Amino acid sequence: MHLLFTATAACAVTISFALGLAGLYSVVRGGLHFRALMAERTSNDHEILLNSPLVPALSLVASVTDASPSALAFIRRLLEFQYGNHELIVALDGLASNEVETWKREFRLAVSDADMEESLPSARVRCLYEPRDAVPMLVVCKEKGGLADSLNAAVNAARHPLIGYVAPDAPVRPTAFLRLVRPMLHDTERIAARCDAEPGSLGSPFALLESLRAWLGRRGPGYCMLARREAVLRADGFRGGPAALFSRLKPGTKAGLARPIADTAAWILVIAGVVLGWLSLEWLALVALATIGMGILESMTAAVCSEAAGREFAHPADLVKLFLAAIPENLGYRQWRSLRLLRG
Repeated sequence: MHLLFTATAACAVTISFALGLAGLYSVVRGGLHFRALMAERTSNDHEILLNSPLVPALSLVASVTDASPSALAFIRRLLEFQYGNHELIVALDGLASNEVETWKREFRLAVSDADMEESLPSARVRCLYEPRDAVPMLVVCKEKGGLADSLNAAVNAARHPLIGYVAPDAPVRPTAFLRLVRPMLHDTERIAARCDAEPGSLGSPFALLESLRAWLGRRGPGYCMLARREAVLRADGFRGGPAALFSRLKPGTKAGLARPIADTAAWILVIAGVVLGWLSLEWLALVALATIGMGILESMTAAVCSEAAGREFAHPADLVKLFLAAIPENLGYRQWRSLRLLRG
């Protein structure tokens, strides 16, 4: 029993340390990635991508649940996106007849005879509309089914090989998909790409460090995504939100809970072993190095890499404060966050 417990504790500490190294690696890699993106911005190839026949066509999908000014403004903003061959598919999710009339009036919509597949499950489609003007837009008027259901309907109506999605409140530039399509042009086997929002000023340095780690490690939900339509169909479409689909297309994004579980298990096992007299006090130092030590190193690295990746600080002292905040963050706050994550 003693030997089995010791082996289990050693395994837990090793896994915790390995996940810490993986987190550190992802932060450094993210910093280099965003640094490279900064260099790309200096070489403006947007005109080339806009006019190149080699860039796959894009179907931008969106879902709205009312005819509010914010919903109308969101769709107008999507129509301003810059991309070569593209279309906008808008799903009106369970709108009342007067709300549909508002959309028809605002965008000069008329009944469309466009074809629509039924590859993905969705609520019943009432009618298809398209603008009388020369606007690359198709509107799917359907029964209420929720966000995932509506996006599935939009994918069914899409005609192009790439599917794009933008969160309604995302601070996205009109050229976002020209940037996202670049890695898919370089790697034809790549099936998805996304943009993550750079963390703003979140008040607490602990919260900012947490956001920076997610941003650099690209473990956040993403606010703008691009995927190959055939891959979306193979994944059975949107079951939850767009982030859930991206997680299925890129399974590595599901590992957010692995480290809190490993860290918590390592601490429980080592403390229990010390109390029972099966493990020496040196084990406490070992688990502290694997969890607290690696956490401090990762957070400090995130602070430095964020500056290297182009994040601007109002004053150099702000970067120093954030760098030093990595120490107290890992002496209680991060452990408390891990427990909250585990409790759901």
